[in-house]
Amino acid sequence: ASLSYGGSAVESALLLKAMCDRLFRVVGHLVDTFQTLMGAKAQHLGRAVGARTQVLEIFVDEVLRGTALFSVSLVLKRLEPQLRTIAHLPPWQMISPVDRPVQGELQVVERMHHMQDKVFETPTVLLSGAVNGEE
Repeated sequence: ASLSYGGSAVESALLLKAMCDRLFRVVGHLVDTFQTLMGAKAQHLGRAVGARTQVLEIFVDEVLRGTALFSVSLVLKRLEPQLRTIAHLPPWQMISPVDRPVQGELQVVERMHHMQDKVFETPTVLLSGAVNGEE
């Protein structure tokens, strides 16, 4: 199958990758908005009816899994590696680019999700095996 639109396949893949990145940020923003709007209310109502803490912690996430946002997110996650391959991009991504050299303790972590609430006492560079956009 051909993936070119008025140019090379690489150029088309780069354009699609840029569009997917923007769309992924929009989905992330909408998810954050839903978390803000529903989170505290769900916690309050859940405690009032005696729901388990485990249920309260994931309630909004589970509601969001039933929306089109979740489906769009899954499609984008499946599409990104393919676009990276076609566009000759590396299979990794810089999450927080900086404009100067950085120095710090290097920590290798399986997933960034487990690190989101951690506070580092010293400058730290994280090398993560997976980032899913929920961080």
